[in-house]
Amino acid sequence: MNTHYILPVILISLLSGCGGGDGDSAEPVAPTEPQVPTEPVEKTCAFQDTSDGYLVSSVAQLDALFNTLANNGEDDIIYIAAGTYSVTQPLTYDFKTHNGEAMEKLSLYGCGVDQTIFDGGDLTRIFNFYKDGPKIDEAKVHQGPNPKLHIQDLTIQNGKCIGDCSDRYGNSGAGAHVQRYDTDLVRVHLLNNYDLNEGSALNGTGHTTLTEVVVSGNEGSTAISVCGRLTVTDSIISNNIGGGIHRGICLEGNYADYDVNIIRSTFEDNFGYKGFAQGHGGLQVLGGTSPGQLTIIDSVFKNNRTQDYGGAAVLTRHGNLTIIGSQFIGNQVLDDQLECNDYTMDCQSGGALFIDNWYPGGGLITIKDSIFKDNQAPDTGGAIDLGFYDCETDIIRGYDGYCSPDNYTKVLQEAITLTITDSTFTGNKAANAANIGVAKTPLQGTTAFQSGHVLISHSSLTGDTGETSVIIRGDLELISTKIDNRVILNGELTQDNASSIGDLVQR
Repeated sequence: MNTHYILPVILISLLSGCGGGDGDSAEPVAPTEPQVPTEPVEKTCAFQDTSDGYLVSSVAQLDALFNTLANNGEDDIIYIAAGTYSVTQPLTYDFKTHNGEAMEKLSLYGCGVDQTIFDGGDLTRIFNFYKDGPKIDEAKVHQGPNPKLHIQDLTIQNGKCIGDCSDRYGNSGAGAHVQRYDTDLVRVHLLNNYDLNEGSALNGTGHTTLTEVVVSGNEGSTAISVCGRLTVTDSIISNNIGGGIHRGICLEGNYADYDVNIIRSTFEDNFGYKGFAQGHGGLQVLGGTSPGQLTIIDSVFKNNRTQDYGGAAVLTRHGNLTIIGSQFIGNQVLDDQLECNDYTMDCQSGGALFIDNWYPGGGLITIKDSIFKDNQAPDTGGAIDLGFYDCETDIIRGYDGYCSPDNYTKVLQEAITLTITDSTFTGNKAANAANIGVAKTPLQGTTAFQSGHVLISHSSLTGDTGETSVIIRGDLELISTKIDNRVILNGELTQDNASSIGDLVQR
């Protein structure tokens, strides 16, 4: 495939002179004034080889290629020259599904995040990637296969999506609206986009991978909202108003059972407020009909806040959670001044982590080699709260199907709900359970959705502010662990000589 467009290169020559002579007879030579270009030097980059794709240098060229390449039955690569591309209406690529045909892959390569920039000017959505047009058939469950989208080395900024551009049923995303694609972003910046609904920077379904991606300054809703498998590696999610990343339950089919992996990434200074898919600060992960797995490795969650009921850093429902080598520092659930009824969504809990197990079979949490420092919540669980869904008081919220004992005939095992190893808790704050609150949750005829049993090994929970350090509704086992505030315990206590908290335990 031959390259179709060639970017002009501006060559600027700087001329200089020199002169001199011998003895006193030499004539003085005036210094040469440097020649300064009157126009700014155009950004340039050199792709090593574009013969396998198409090279564009304008919005019009890219728009034309999108229309030409969609549904050609081939995987296509578009190289985008350096420059700032002002977008006045969405650039749309629409893949039409035909039975038996292979899914296409579209790849967009820029010159770098500081050289190839798509700017919506706070006026329009920047990209649409449709599958079978803009409308979603909600009556048809879609499970794939999906076309693929790869975007690399560019910036998407200042997109805006309000009015007809945005609704809470899938049509949202001011930076990029990605509908039923498996999406891979590498070295992409998503900056200062605004949408009233989900995914101000990126909204889409299918599986999503973010590698060395910066998501910052987005506003109006959660910055990224996707379904399916999500992997975030070496990325920064910061200063977003409405929340950082939301992996939710989609109309497109049950993508919520897939795993989520956060690796060597930072979630910092994100702010969540009460609203649809906006009630978290850093990361929200919702499970489906069977428990998935959320894994956080070598990552930092710092100074994230929320006005909603919990999970300023991480909120997760119906899934297993593993945290290794990570830090949760200064995350805060803000006080809404409303009355708290014990263990319901009217409470504000889980300054760093809020885990809500309203579906049987999920919710086992493992934490290793991690730090929880200066996190706070108004009610319970300054660092961690493992609550549950209260069927009797909260049935009007629409989750009554999860509260029917007829659906759950299998007796659940009394597994350890929370295991903590080699970790430090310090300076955390809440009215009760300044560090950890864990509920035991029998629901209408079932044995339990959450055993409430906790194992803490080779760890310390010190320097907290609150009536109690820990509230455990199940059993507690301690191995070489230090706790210096009161412990409320409903179940049995097992401890070694290195722990010895007998005087602090109340029942």
